[in-house]
Amino acid sequence: MAWNADATRLPYRMHSEYLRKLFLRNDLAEGRHVAPYLGPDEWLKMARTVEGSWWLEWTHWLAARSGEPGAPPSMGGASADAKTLPDAPGDYVRH
Repeated sequence: MAWNADATRLPYRMHSEYLRKLFLRNDLAEGRHVAPYLGPDEWLKMARTVEGSWWLEWTHWLAARSGEPGAPPSMGGASADAKTLPDAPGDYVRH
């Protein structure tokens, strides 16, 4: 396949398992998933239903892994001498 020439960006073991299942065992032809994770039916059986928004859980997860809040960086150039960006659409359009 042509896409095989592309870089996979997968860890070695995952890449090896993927290729083994896809080409050597021909799992795709038998309707099996070749991805290393659960299929949708298996995932639904294991997943627990939680009422409400996932945002609260996400913010708790982030807070446990984040440092103290800080001031955002100032807008504009790094210093008074820095060249600011021109108004849209930009100078390159006019050249």
